[in-house]
Amino acid sequence: MHRKRRSFLLAVLTAIFLATVSLATAAGAQTFGRVAFTVELPDGTPVKGAVLKVTCSEISTFDQTLTTNKKGQATLAVVDATKTYDVKVDYEGYPTQELNVKPDIQSTKKMTVTLNKVEAAPAPPAGGASEASFTPAERIFNEGVEAYKADDFETAKEKFTKALELNPDMPFAHLALGSYYFEIGDYPAALDSATKAVELDPQSVRAHRIIYECHQALGNKDEASKAAKVLAEIDKSTDSVAIVFNEGVAAYRVGDKKTAKENFLRALEMNPDLTAALSALAIVYLQEQSWPEAAEMAERLLVLEPDNQKALRMRWDAYREAGNTGKEREAFAALAASDPEILANDIFNQGAKQFEANQMAEAQASFERVLEINPNHARAHYQLGLCLVSKGDSAGAREHLEKFIELAPEDQEAESARQMLSYLD
Repeated sequence: MHRKRRSFLLAVLTAIFLATVSLATAAGAQTFGRVAFTVELPDGTPVKGAVLKVTCSEISTFDQTLTTNKKGQATLAVVDATKTYDVKVDYEGYPTQELNVKPDIQSTKKMTVTLNKVEAAPAPPAGGASEASFTPAERIFNEGVEAYKADDFETAKEKFTKALELNPDMPFAHLALGSYYFEIGDYPAALDSATKAVELDPQSVRAHRIIYECHQALGNKDEASKAAKVLAEIDKSTDSVAIVFNEGVAAYRVGDKKTAKENFLRALEMNPDLTAALSALAIVYLQEQSWPEAAEMAERLLVLEPDNQKALRMRWDAYREAGNTGKEREAFAALAASDPEILANDIFNQGAKQFEANQMAEAQASFERVLEINPNHARAHYQLGLCLVSKGDSAGAREHLEKFIELAPEDQEAESARQMLSYLD
C-alpha cells in the first residue's frame, strides 16, 4: 500500500477507534451504561445494606450483586446498555422487590426503589439453633460491623483495628479497614489494608479492586495495570471487564498499542461477546497490518451485530489488504448493500486523493468500485475518464466522459469534459 493511502486509512481507523473504545463516552456498537439505584423506606429514609441481585436473561453469564451504602445507593455498571437487566432487591423485614431495568446509553440512569413495610417475622421456636460461638476477635469485629451500619465510623475503625490486634490473620477485617480508608480517601492506608487482605485471601475480588482503584487514584499506572491483570484472572464480572478494557483504552491513548492489545484480549477472554473489544482489536490489527487477525475480529463482531457499519468496512479492508480476492468481493458486496450511498462517496473521496497524488492505477480502481455501487455517480464517470485519458485509453475515456455529461450537463466540470472529448476527436 502506498504511504499516503495508508496514512489516510490509519487516520480514519484512529478516528473510528477513539469513537468506539472509550467507556467514558460509551460509544461504539456495544455501549457501556450505568444505573444509580437509591433504596429508601416509605418515609424517604435511605436504606443501608440492601442487596441488589442483578441478572440478564439475554446474557447467561451476567450475575452481579450490589449492596447499598449509608446513603442507600448502589451503582450498576454494565458493558452492554442495549440489554434489559432483572433486579431483585432484598432487605431484612421487607419483601423482595423485582424490577426490569434498561440502562441509558452514554449516561447514568437514576432509579429509586421504595421498600414496603411488612410485619416482622415470628420469633423462632424455643429449642432452636443456639447462637453461633465467636472468638474474641470475631466478636469485636462484629461490633465494628454494627457500628459501621449505624454510621459510627470511628468506632467501627477502632473495633476493626482491635480485632486485628487480637488476630492479625482475619482477611475480612483487613478488607473492612481497607474499605473504610478508601471511602474517606486515605488511599495509602486503604492500599496497605487491601494488600494484607490479599495476602491472606488471594481470591478476594473486592480487595483486588480496592488495590486497583487506589493505584489509579495515586497515579501508579504500572501497578494499576498489574492489578487489572489479576482481576482479569480471578473475576469475570462486568465491573472487572470494564476495568481491564479501560486499561487498554488508556494505553492506546498514550501510544502503547502493545499494552492496549494485551488488555483488549484479556477483556475478550473474560467476555467473548464484548463487541467493544472486538472492534478495538480489529482496528489495532489493521494498524499492525495483521490482516487475518483483523478479519477474524471483524467477522466475530458481525456475528453479534450483522449491520455494524464499522465492522463491515474493517472486514473489507482486511481482506482487501490481505489479497484474499474471494473474501474481499464478498465483504465488499455486503458493505455496499448496507449503505451504498455513503460507501460510494467514501470510496470516491479516497479515489480523488489518489488521483491528486498521481496514483492513477489506485484511483482508477477506486472510481471503478464507485460505479459498481452506483452506476450513475456522475463525478466518478468524469474522474475515471481522466484516469483513462492519462493511460491512453481514448475509447474508454470517451465512454465515461459522455456518460458524465449525460448525467450532469450543468456540472462545473461539464465544459472541461466537452473540451476533453473534442481533444479525443
